[in-house]
Amino acid sequence: TAEEMGQLALPPAVDHQLGLLALRGWKAGSAIETQAQQIQGLESALLGMSKLGLGNATTGFVDEIRQLVQDSMMPQLINQSSATGRNLILLHDAFHQCSFSEYNTIDWNRLYWTHRACRRNESLVAAALESVTTIWQDAYDSMRQNCSEFKFLDVIPDHDECGTPGASMRMYVEGLKNKFKEKYDAWKEAKKICDTAKSIEEAWHRKKTELEQELVKVQKECNDLQDAMDHFACGANIVGAQNCAAYDDCYDRALCAFQEANNSAVSLEANLKSQYRALKRIECILLAFEREDLASELDACK
Repeated sequence: TAEEMGQLALPPAVDHQLGLLALRGWKAGSAIETQAQQIQGLESALLGMSKLGLGNATTGFVDEIRQLVQDSMMPQLINQSSATGRNLILLHDAFHQCSFSEYNTIDWNRLYWTHRACRRNESLVAAALESVTTIWQDAYDSMRQNCSEFKFLDVIPDHDECGTPGASMRMYVEGLKNKFKEKYDAWKEAKKICDTAKSIEEAWHRKKTELEQELVKVQKECNDLQDAMDHFACGANIVGAQNCAAYDDCYDRALCAFQEANNSAVSLEANLKSQYRALKRIECILLAFEREDLASELDACK
């Protein structure tokens, strides 16, 4: 604050009175300056001292200035920013104070939360349908593949497969028996796999159909609730035109106040950012006074 700046203890002028006079000049004028001017003046005074090579004359007041920046000027800047943010939150919350009559508010809330729950249920059903559709598609593709393989086996053997009898009818018949037993076993296994795949595909298809029907039903319920909300908000269920006019007036006033404060906050934000960067440069300059190579340290502060 200006009072704290006025109490800043300056070191005795050692070899460079001009630099100290510059700092005293800042101290004398800071009481009537704005916060931004105080920060700019302090930075200019310190830079003026650095250009005169006052590294040896800074003992004692560097820590004091740093404490002033860190304990007073910087917190003041941050608190101002926080206060602006809190004020915007309060102005934003003022929108919720605009309402219809108590009866209408209760009915509106009931419709709103019922509609919200309905839409959430709609999303869950839609997600479940998407998942089941993917599973059914995989089952359908698997069924087609497996049943295609069974269809390839499910044919009457060709006459050439029987061959011709040899010297022994018994050996010929036993050969046919073994040959067609293998074919029959393969046919039975393929049929079993096909039937299982069909059963799985049909089960998922039924589930998919059920979810499609449920989704249509839920969507209709939600749309009906949406229609009721629209009718309630804009139609004959609002008790009196004065209620709407009062709400609009309340909203417009809240909007005007918020926009005005928000525009000021945007402008203030840029100003506070500039002041914040200046304070960080001041901290850097103070640190540079304590280093051996003052010039290079000051270049780094830019």
